[in-house]
Amino acid sequence: MWKLIANAVAFNLCWFGLVLQGNWAVPLVLLWVATHIVLQKAPWLELRLIATVTSIGVLTDSLLVQTGVLVFSHSLLVLPLWMAALWISFATTLNHSLQVLRRSRVLRILAALIGVPSSYLLGSRLGNVELGLSLPATYVVFAVTWIFLLEVFARLPFYTANKNNASPRFTSETPS
Repeated sequence: MWKLIANAVAFNLCWFGLVLQGNWAVPLVLLWVATHIVLQKAPWLELRLIATVTSIGVLTDSLLVQTGVLVFSHSLLVLPLWMAALWISFATTLNHSLQVLRRSRVLRILAALIGVPSSYLLGSRLGNVELGLSLPATYVVFAVTWIFLLEVFARLPFYTANKNNASPRFTSETPS
């Protein structure tokens, strides 16, 4: 339980650091992520998950930038480095503090409808990003996008410990 709480706290510290400090926080976030990976029972599986989620997330947010949903003051049509680092740090939660999302479609939908849009909206008030659409339109775009993303992430090859805690394994069950 403490590991899950520590993972959630670490991600939130990364989120605030990146949103408030931008690229200045990237080295600390990458240090956290490297430490996180090294501490895993199956570091290569965790690294593969992080790389996959980050790639999907960066492509998605890049599309949101290209379509004018997200606007960054210091770049024209390119996602800033700190946003990529935010995706890297978010990916560290999927096998840990957010693992419950894999098991529950209802929780994924609630997270997509409430948590994620709130995070982007708060980030726009605190940080280096502006919203290019009206508040209701932005909310709908984020909610629909994240319903899709969380479904995709729930189907990525997560791992769990065997019942006897021997070694991690891929799970093959289909999430609900």
